[in-house]
Amino acid sequence: NSTLDPSELMARITATVLKEIPAVDFCSIHLLGEDGRSLRCMAHAASDPSKASKPIFSAGIIELVLDQKQAVLTSDALQDSRFAKHGSVVIHGIRSALCVPILHADHIVGVLQAGAAGLEKTLTVNDLKLLGAIGLQAGTAFENARLFERLSKDKAALEETHSQLLAAQEGLIISEKLAAVGRLTAGIAHDIRNPLTVILGHAQILKRAMQKAGLTTISGVNAQESAGEIEHGVEHCNRIISHLLQFARQSKPQRIPILVNELLQDVLNFLAHELSKGRATTELHLSDALPSVQADPNQVKQVLINIVINAIQALPGKGAIVFSTLPARRGNIDYAAIRVADNGCGIQPEMRQKIFEPFFSTKPSEPGPGGTGLGLSVSYGIIKNHGGDIEVESTPGRGSTFTILLPFQSSASTIPPSQK
Repeated sequence: NSTLDPSELMARITATVLKEIPAVDFCSIHLLGEDGRSLRCMAHAASDPSKASKPIFSAGIIELVLDQKQAVLTSDALQDSRFAKHGSVVIHGIRSALCVPILHADHIVGVLQAGAAGLEKTLTVNDLKLLGAIGLQAGTAFENARLFERLSKDKAALEETHSQLLAAQEGLIISEKLAAVGRLTAGIAHDIRNPLTVILGHAQILKRAMQKAGLTTISGVNAQESAGEIEHGVEHCNRIISHLLQFARQSKPQRIPILVNELLQDVLNFLAHELSKGRATTELHLSDALPSVQADPNQVKQVLINIVINAIQALPGKGAIVFSTLPARRGNIDYAAIRVADNGCGIQPEMRQKIFEPFFSTKPSEPGPGGTGLGLSVSYGIIKNHGGDIEVESTPGRGSTFTILLPFQSSASTIPPSQK
């Protein structure tokens, strides 16, 4: 009982039989399956190492023990009318033999058999009693080991379920945040855009009036340049508002059957100029056996473009981005996975938990279309609306991997031969 590993336990039992019953030349352990009928040799041993590679046992003796549910002792199996007809007795030259049931709670869980090949060795009733005692202890030990194995599997299953629940809870919290912020930003964006339109209009009127009057500076200030800066500032605000409205109005996906390989290649062609600026070398690995997925191609392209641009911007200098597609399974659901891996700056662990939250950005605030903290929030919402997920793995200083998971349309939908 000092071990709960079934294989080690059975090896110890067969070694104990050889040690405690000197007349034994070989022994074996057979256990019943879960159905209570099938029998399998789980361990065997022999005093002669040259005969230890294959189990030596008599199926006839085992059958008798299982039928009568009691131990068997024979001093000469070849002459014993109960076993002489069994080929295994003749083939293995079994003479003296013992076999006892392995019991647990009055139920047979297997048999323990031992034997001698020569007439010079005779197994006795005392040997049978000792083997029976070993078999009794073995039954308790086996059940303990089986119980431990079942508990270990149950524990692993519970831990997996718990992890899935935590992931689902985290996803639900993010989704609720997205929905709440979406409702709020929709109203705010409209309220801000109206006065911005007025500001932009007056700046343009002022600029045209000064150009018409031939004026450039007023009291030493370049007023035309200032009016232009006002225009640029309003345009930047309008871009942010457009992102806010896009975030708030995440439309229902218009799903059609698509092939993720084609979709990824379309996005890479679209971003060819960005990728060819010398900052990134690229690798492309496409699975040739992916089923189609039901998805909105424009929305998924939007997600991919955002993630690829983020990967490019994460490279401090020259770096590499690896694009790949592959089948993936999470729980009992099969997905088509699109993976974008870079060897850039990576994401700090404390930031990784927040990157899908609205308005959270790892980029510095600066003029331009980026840095609003909505790109990944919008992307996350889009993929969630498709019944999928976005997974992130990242090591600071070594890079990040974003994996987009889209559920397969059906197991019967496969890529046509032209795509293989």
